[in-house]
Amino acid sequence: MLTSYFSAWKRPFDFKGKTTRKEYWHFVILNSIVTVISYVLFLSAIALTSGVNSSFSVAISIPMYIISLIGLLLFFGSIWVALPLTVRRIRDVGMSWKWIFLVSVPYIGGVFVVIFLTRSSIISIEGKEYYLRYPTKKNHIVGYWIASVLIIALFLVIFTISLIAAV
Repeated sequence: MLTSYFSAWKRPFDFKGKTTRKEYWHFVILNSIVTVISYVLFLSAIALTSGVNSSFSVAISIPMYIISLIGLLLFFGSIWVALPLTVRRIRDVGMSWKWIFLVSVPYIGGVFVVIFLTRSSIISIEGKEYYLRYPTKKNHIVGYWIASVLIIALFLVIFTISLIAAV
């Protein structure tokens, strides 16, 4: 998983070539984890320093602010890394890179782009392109469903915590 994450960071300006489904989703999942951790650290640092004049809480919150700042920089950098990664992934399923603009259609566009990103890669045999059977294994289906439910639940928990913190 880490090799997929770091290989995406090594090719931030490479719009040519292809990216496998595994590489793409490993990057997305690990990047989401890094973003959530930095967001939680940032909220914790704010909670520690608000209303308390203790030198202990300030000494703990400064490293937390620094770590969350690094996470914020990684998040904004990953936006640029994700664009060519998505273009390469769409190209890997046998579609033109212009299909990435379908995401700009409200509601329906995002669903279709996610469907494109989860399709299996094409295989070239003797100059002809073939699609693998979709999905390839039953375990993959269960794993993708579990991962997607966990990610959605994680974002809902973070959203709820941020709403409670705002009140």
